[in-house]
Amino acid sequence: MPKESIFQPSFEPRLSVQDALAWWQRKIRDHPESTWDLVEGVMSLSPRGSLQSLTQRKAEWAAHLSAVLELEKRGELCLRQLHLPRTFAVDRP
Repeated sequence: MPKESIFQPSFEPRLSVQDALAWWQRKIRDHPESTWDLVEGVMSLSPRGSLQSLTQRKAEWAAHLSAVLELEKRGELCLRQLHLPRTFAVDRP
């Protein structure tokens, strides 16, 4: 009998933290002089025109945020809050 839990996601995540990490590392490497909005990463890796559930969107946000925080901890990028609420800029340190 399979073990079931109400806490298991009912979908396969489309984006892993490793995917998001690699995406941000490429952005920083390819465009070191640029600054990005954290939303850009989430939007660019999301399938266009898909009807994602709220849970899937939150999982993608979590993957991107985890990746950015890890890269900031390593000193590879800088995350700073902009003047608008819940808006963050990502750039090189």
